[in-house]
Amino acid sequence: MKTFLLFLTILSGNYGLAQIPTDDALRYLFTNGSLQNNVLPGTNDLSPTGSSRNATSDANGMVDNAIDINTDVFNAGMRGAGNINRSKMSLSFWMKTNANTSSLSTIFSQYEAAGFGPYGWKVNLQNGKIALTDIVLLDGSVIKPQIQAQSAVTVSDNSWHHIVCVIDIVPFTNPGYATTYGPQISLYVDNILQATQRTSGIGATSAALVYTNPNNTTISMSAGTYNDSLDNIRIYNKALSVSEINSLYNEFSITQPTK
Repeated sequence: MKTFLLFLTILSGNYGLAQIPTDDALRYLFTNGSLQNNVLPGTNDLSPTGSSRNATSDANGMVDNAIDINTDVFNAGMRGAGNINRSKMSLSFWMKTNANTSSLSTIFSQYEAAGFGPYGWKVNLQNGKIALTDIVLLDGSVIKPQIQAQSAVTVSDNSWHHIVCVIDIVPFTNPGYATTYGPQISLYVDNILQATQRTSGIGATSAALVYTNPNNTTISMSAGTYNDSLDNIRIYNKALSVSEINSLYNEFSITQPTK
């Protein structure tokens, strides 16, 4: 009986770790070097500029299951249409790099210089650290100041690291004033929260429109290009929970990043 109970415990534990959230809008796994969107192949597949990329081994050593960007740029398409682009979002991905310079390298970008001013989000690498920056357009008319969450740890050790970026809508309470709702960003590295930043909002309900940006998401950029390895990119139209982030971190059968 003890053996059977132990088997059930191990089985349930492994099952719990396997619960990757599957409601992502975009998913790129790079199996055999494929650039297709695994959520809906043929729609929002990665569109490359350049031909210098190479398939490489993933965090488990599986050959041709990740990608070396080199100098290529990829258009990942839109996360959806209409209001879906005006609210919460999360980005989960794995990366491997040894770059540690003062030059800013943009890994992801969904950014636009619109009539109201520039707004959107970016994920950058600089001095070996990851930074998530966000400028939102509130209620379609108000540009909020940029907020940034930067990792306390470096990721430039040529090991695989799991990164999660979350843009949420949260209440902002100032004594003596009505509660408003605005953006909050959070950055995780290897399942550990690195930083959270927020700014005051607009509107009296949680339904206040917080635009992230309606443009396509770009992976790497022609200016400040990220040239190293990426894998298992997932973009969600929601704020991932702590348990979901934990499941994504345990996606590979590793307990910590491996060289």
